[in-house]
Amino acid sequence: MSLCQLRMKNDCVFQNRFRYLSDRHPFFQVRFHITGKENGCVPEGFYYGRIDSSLLHQTVQLLDVSRLLCYVCGPPPMIESMCMSLKDGGVEQSRILYEKWW
Repeated sequence: MSLCQLRMKNDCVFQNRFRYLSDRHPFFQVRFHITGKENGCVPEGFYYGRIDSSLLHQTVQLLDVSRLLCYVCGPPPMIESMCMSLKDGGVEQSRILYEKWW
């Protein structure tokens, strides 16, 4: 499962590749969340709102955490928060990967 949070729908450089993988591989799913509305509407195929600890917990419960590998990318405070939420949801630290490049 891939959860992607964006400001607007065109902010995801690899959106078409994610959708391609999701369409062809049953074990790869993607959900795009946007925090900004376009013309007051949420585009089709997108969810509105931030990815928060509640959503992470709901998503982790649907998956086999022993096989789950998590990649987190974003601003350092968001990475810290997401990693903590994943650990609180039962994901082992060794299965959480992240990059802090700024």
